[in-house]
Amino acid sequence: MAEPVELMSAQSPAEAQIVASLLESAGIPVQLNGEALWDEFAVSQRALGLLGTKVMVPEDRLEEARQVIAAARGDGADGVGDA
Repeated sequence: MAEPVELMSAQSPAEAQIVASLLESAGIPVQLNGEALWDEFAVSQRALGLLGTKVMVPEDRLEEARQVIAAARGDGADGVGDA
């Protein structure tokens, strides 16, 4: 399997879980990094929008994952990974 790469950084663990569910339903393996960080520092960083949960997918499935997210958003342009 290809190395996992970051698809996006979700603003909350709930958002990350929704994205993970969409990707998994499309057959794309997902790994979430940072969803278990709930100490005082992590909570304050999340509140400021500085710390998110990273949604990781295999490198060879990255473009497919972007297309799944774009289709779910209904906007036709993914914008995922563009900063």
